[in-house]
Amino acid sequence: MQPKLVIFDLDGTLIDGARAAIPAMQHAFDMVGLPQPNDAQVMDMIGLSITPAIKHIINNFNEIREVSDSEIEQIGDIYKNYFYHARIAEKHPMPLYDGTLKALLELQTKDEILLAIATGNSRRGVNAFLDKHNLHDTFFTTQCASECPSKPHPEMILQAMRDTGVEAAQTIMIGDTSFDMQMAKAANVYAIGVNWGYHSHDVMQQAGADIIVGNFEQLTGHILKHLKVGDNKP
Repeated sequence: MQPKLVIFDLDGTLIDGARAAIPAMQHAFDMVGLPQPNDAQVMDMIGLSITPAIKHIINNFNEIREVSDSEIEQIGDIYKNYFYHARIAEKHPMPLYDGTLKALLELQTKDEILLAIATGNSRRGVNAFLDKHNLHDTFFTTQCASECPSKPHPEMILQAMRDTGVEAAQTIMIGDTSFDMQMAKAANVYAIGVNWGYHSHDVMQQAGADIIVGNFEQLTGHILKHLKVGDNKP
């Protein structure tokens, strides 16, 4: 039986991480004396690793002064510290999207499918997610910003493929941002966008999404059909 690999982004795809990322980033900018980015500016960068994310906000923030590399590093440290303590205190809950667990369970029951994560989160953040929802046994491999180059570099996908021994033709990347779609195309794998996250349908389509779905039922159905798994075999 030839294995298939299904890779999920985390924030904006499985969980609503913006609920914590927005106040954390606004707090970090404020603490170094910079104007706070608005919610949309923060959501636009979700998916990137922390330093590229901060630079992305600054580059798209016309009212901001020039920011030094040391200030960017300081913003990142404040962001991570705020995010960590807020998560411990459950100050900004990051709920699973409706249908997440059902979809993961359905895919997990297919013997030929291996599940993975590719996220701009840190290893600490990934482990916290797996712990909270008791999902350590669900994912065969998890790739994160602590150990790989930031999206849209394809290394997270390529490493997941190496870990599982699955070829590109049998791999799917699922995410909610242009960064996920660009990463998938750079790795030469099939890209599915989800429309309940942080980037628009048009933005994901322009970034190379092969298809964009509107709910988890559509998502699981299309995954099984594309990979020719189970009852969806021709």
